[in-house]
Amino acid sequence: MSRGLKFLLLVILTVIFSGCDELKEFLGQNNTATQTRIETNVTNNDIRENDIRLKPEDNITIDNGEKPDESQKTIRVACVGDSITLGVGIPSSTDTYPAQLSKFVGKGWEVRNFGVKSTTLLKSGSSPYWATNAYKNSKNYNPDIVIILLGTNDAKHGNWANKQHFITDYGALIESYKSLSSQPLVYICYPPTVKKGKYGISNGRILHEIIPRIKQVASIHSVEAVDLYQAFDNQNGLLGDDVHPNVKGAGVIANTVYKTIY
Repeated sequence: MSRGLKFLLLVILTVIFSGCDELKEFLGQNNTATQTRIETNVTNNDIRENDIRLKPEDNITIDNGEKPDESQKTIRVACVGDSITLGVGIPSSTDTYPAQLSKFVGKGWEVRNFGVKSTTLLKSGSSPYWATNAYKNSKNYNPDIVIILLGTNDAKHGNWANKQHFITDYGALIESYKSLSSQPLVYICYPPTVKKGKYGISNGRILHEIIPRIKQVASIHSVEAVDLYQAFDNQNGLLGDDVHPNVKGAGVIANTVYKTIY
């Protein structure tokens, strides 16, 4: 091969290899730019995605299908009344009607006894329930359910002289509980039967005058009445002293109330 031809071949090869390096450099620069753009896009997408997840103003709520657990809420029951509620004549406080009711309703319920002996529904009675600490405490208890059992002592001749106030006084008592922040359900009870007119309490007055008025009160104030009179009528062995229920009688009250409220 001549010297001139060799020189020409060398020039061609130099140009070829020089161009490859420039091409590689060119391709490398573009690959880097492309990768940079991809990484930038990914980063921007991440930012946007994070914005969606974290912005409080978007107010996004995730519903996992679970309902709030209300199983721990305790239902509070206030038993309001006279010596029948208190449990006069019953040897153990665990056998009073509120205590037996507590056993019926079971877990998740709390039943408290706010009974006071000799009390009347009438504000003008010989010992009005309105004036007792138990009345104040029963409201402070903020009950979910209120069970009122009053009227037996109102059936005494001296107290019933002011019978014209019975309906209005009973309605005021109901509304005093309904207005509590707990907005309780209120139930009112017909008094149980009594025998022989003991303590000056007239069974005929309970049946023919007090119970009809309690029915009226229930209708006016849209509350449910619990018929304890019927539960005791013609039943033997439920009264300890012809007025106050014994343990068995307290159980009848508890069961009757339970069937109404539960």
